[in-house]
Amino acid sequence: MDFGLSRLLGLRKSATLRDDPIFIFASGNRCGSTLLQRLLNSHRDILIWGEHGGYLKPFFGAGEDLVDWCFDKAEERQRYIREGYDHFMPNLSPTPEQVRRVLAQHVEMLFGRPAQQLGRAIWGFKEVRYTASVALSLQECFPSARFIHLTRKIEDCLQSLKRWEATGGWDPQWTRNSIDNWMAVNKEFLAEGDKLNQLLRVKYEDMVGSPPAKFATTLAGFLRTRPEDFDLNVFSHRLGATGGLASSNQLTENDLAAISAPRFSALAVH
Repeated sequence: MDFGLSRLLGLRKSATLRDDPIFIFASGNRCGSTLLQRLLNSHRDILIWGEHGGYLKPFFGAGEDLVDWCFDKAEERQRYIREGYDHFMPNLSPTPEQVRRVLAQHVEMLFGRPAQQLGRAIWGFKEVRYTASVALSLQECFPSARFIHLTRKIEDCLQSLKRWEATGGWDPQWTRNSIDNWMAVNKEFLAEGDKLNQLLRVKYEDMVGSPPAKFATTLAGFLRTRPEDFDLNVFSHRLGATGGLASSNQLTENDLAAISAPRFSALAVH
């Protein structure tokens, strides 16, 4: 790595990896997760990786199935330990605790160790496709993990997604997928979020509507760090805008009627 770039990014040659990662769960696209990621990554000790296509959802699903399998087959394992090899043991399996350790090691190797190699001791990721079930699986792996649930008014998310559609580089199906994610993420975090040991609920409107220093103070308090360790200039550098389309209204009457349905209203940000 170029040493000038290393100094610019504040990267160090080594770091002691911490066991309290930070995971951002945003309710779909255009909720402000990239802005929050940039703010966190301005801290010299933090590296928050980006989206990864929802990879951990099937990973943890399969992992939990294996945990259940190993639990159900405990008798074969215990008999092998007591009596040896000469008996029926086609489903001989490790313990559920051993499987859970492997799940945690996989996530740490995937996201934690690369951050450590870049000199960042605090690691994590942001994703727009995960509901609280994935957060609870991560908490099983990392009991000290910090979680941030970020959401935004559905009409503003949809407006922004429609602007992206107008550029021709964003498929309308992706918009529909993102709206489905908005519903699923918010619904689960409303129902299950209290099961997380450390959860900060953030509204995009509060993040950008209050003075940056105020939000940085709230964030720093949750993460037990100092507000001045964040670069507040990220708030003045807007990314992902769509030029002249940024101020146009792309929502139709059908769009507005759809997001006014009770299933959206019950999850609305007030």
